[in-house]
Amino acid sequence: MSRLVSCYPITLLNVNYRCHPEILDWPAKAIYKKTITASDENAKAERVGNVWEAFTRSLHHFRVTGLVGKRRLFIDAGGIAEQPEGSTSWRNDTHINVVMTLLKALYAKTCRAGRITPADVMLICPYKEQVKRVIERFANEGVEYGRCVTIDGSQGQESNVVIFMFTKPRTSELTGLGFVSSYQRLNVAMTRAKKLMIVVVNMGIWNERFVRSAKSGNARFSAGLLQHAVDKRDILRWEGPSTVHRQ
Repeated sequence: MSRLVSCYPITLLNVNYRCHPEILDWPAKAIYKKTITASDENAKAERVGNVWEAFTRSLHHFRVTGLVGKRRLFIDAGGIAEQPEGSTSWRNDTHINVVMTLLKALYAKTCRAGRITPADVMLICPYKEQVKRVIERFANEGVEYGRCVTIDGSQGQESNVVIFMFTKPRTSELTGLGFVSSYQRLNVAMTRAKKLMIVVVNMGIWNERFVRSAKSGNARFSAGLLQHAVDKRDILRWEGPSTVHRQ
């Protein structure tokens, strides 16, 4: 392999043909050091984007916060991670509740552009326990989706809509970050979405103190992502089911 590398130059692709520019913005800057850009084709009007625009425009919470049509959205959902007895993995029921409520409302939205359907949606969870819990609870509620996978399971996949549940941490301690402290895994999770990327997180735990204390080490990428969301004003505070229902 080393001889092949020495004989043939390495070519890095500098154009991304998957992600909408708003979705690619953070990975392009933080991971790829601005060596990659989104193709112009990625930003063209299409069904999913048009439905999302119409859905968010109809909602008070999106209008008053300037989040109508945002292609990368962070939902500050609260909630803490729990470790089931006898398990080394983690789950967060609050995040699951938020995602189920959001999807029920989103699937019900019909406009001239069409609809967003379960086939459009991929759910990504850092932990197998969260995947297991999603499958169980969504089935009980009759809420459908295309795929639900771990971060590692999402490698090489893509979907029109991706919802990433941070799940952890349980506290604001850096030792509680788990998989989301890995910039490789974070990069994978944040670059699977083609048209819409939604991140469900507890911003009260990922607070300013955490961001300041995570300036070094792997945690700096998680902190940098959340700071980027703050800077871009991409954060919606979850106020219960009324957040995604017309008033």
